[in-house]
Amino acid sequence: AAAACYKQCLELNPYYSIALSNGAGFFESTGDYDQAEALFGVLSGIRPYFVMAKYRLGLLYAKAGKYNKAVEELKLCLGASPAFAPAHLNLGLIYESYIDNPALAEYHFTKYIESGGREVAKVFEKLQKIRSGDKKSR
Repeated sequence: AAAACYKQCLELNPYYSIALSNGAGFFESTGDYDQAEALFGVLSGIRPYFVMAKYRLGLLYAKAGKYNKAVEELKLCLGASPAFAPAHLNLGLIYESYIDNPALAEYHFTKYIESGGREVAKVFEKLQKIRSGDKKSR
C-alpha cells in the first residue's frame, strides 16, 4: 500500500522532494534498491545541494556492493557540505574495508573526528591500526 501511495503522489507531482526522499527510503527498506536508486537520483537531480539525498544514495550503493559509485556520491555530498561527518566516516570505512586504500581511509577518519563525529573512540582506534600498518585488525 505504501508503494502505491508514493507512486501516486509522484504521478501527481514528480518533483515533490519529500515524496522522493521518503519513497526512496521506503523502497530501500524493502530491498528494492533499483527503485530507491531511481528516486534518490531524481531527488539529487532536482536538488543538487541536498546533502542527505547524496549521502543516502552513497549508503545505498555501499549496501549494494557498488563501492566506487558509493565513493562518488559521498564525495559529492562532501562537495556540498565539507564537514558532514557521516560522509567522512562512511568514506573511511569503504576505503578501509573494500577499496583497500589506507591513506584515504586515514584522511576521512581524521576529517570525521575534526568534524565532530560521535563515534570518536572507535574511529580513533581505527586510525591507530591504520597508522601502525596492522592489516589483520582492520
